[in-house]
Formats: sequence, C-alpha cells, structure tokens
Amino acid sequence: MKSITRKRILITAVSVLLIIALLIVWYFIPVKLLKINAEDIEKITVFDGGRGIETEFTAREDIEYLTENLSSVTMKRDGISLGYSGYSFRTTVYLKNGSEKSFIINGEDSVRDDPFFYKVTEGRIDYKFIENRINAQYENDGNQR
Repeated sequence: MKSITRKRILITAVSVLLIIALLIVWYFIPVKLLKINAEDIEKITVFDGGRGIETEFTAREDIEYLTENLSSVTMKRDGISLGYSGYSFRTTVYLKNGSEKSFIINGEDSVRDDPFFYKVTEGRIDYKFIENRINAQYENDGNQR
C-alpha cells in the first residue's frame, strides 16, 4: 500500500515538474509578430493612441511593405500585459477572409499582444514609417496643433 502511495506522489511530482518545465520553455521560445502573406490582407489600420486618429493602409505597396517588415520581426515574451491601458499604435490587420489580427506597437522594439508584452530580438519594426503616415494624415485632415 505504501509503495502505491509513494508511486502516485512521485508520478504527480514528476508530472508537475514536467508541466512547469514545458511552460518555461514555451515562454522563452521566440515568436514571429506576423505570419500572414501580404496577398491575404485587405487592409491594415493603425490607431494612434496619443492623438486619437486612425490611418488606413490600403495601397498594395504599403500593405506589402508593412507585412514584410512586421513578418521579419522575431520577439520574445517580456511580461504580462493584462490590466495595462494606453498605447502608441493599435494595429489591426484585416484579412480578405473576414478575420483580423490586432496588436499594439509601442516602439520599434516593443509590442503588446495581450496577454503578453514582447521585446523584439531580431529585426526592427519600422515605427517611423507608420508614424510618418499618421502625421501626414493628421496634417491632411487639418488637425494641426
């Protein structure tokens, strides 16, 4: 009887340790920001959280450039993001099949895709490209400060 109880405790302990080890490995595995082909994208919208304006990227060359740039970025998880508010650019990729993918770009090396913050480890997000397009829209709409 004692050996069966010890065996169960050992199996349970090994199982818990294995699950913890797998979660740690999963947490530190690098991930891609975007795994979508440009031809599958209908449009990309970026909402500037600082000014409250939205910019749409519908031109094929813009979509291809942004998709290539965002697909080239590799990141690692950098903490839990649940409960945080505020952001630079809320980015939504709309696919032709009707689905969408949203995430937040906070800088050229910082992304929030709930429930995690991510730090870019390879490549750089072309933050200036997005920022310049938003600034151009802001000026075109006559919303200069």
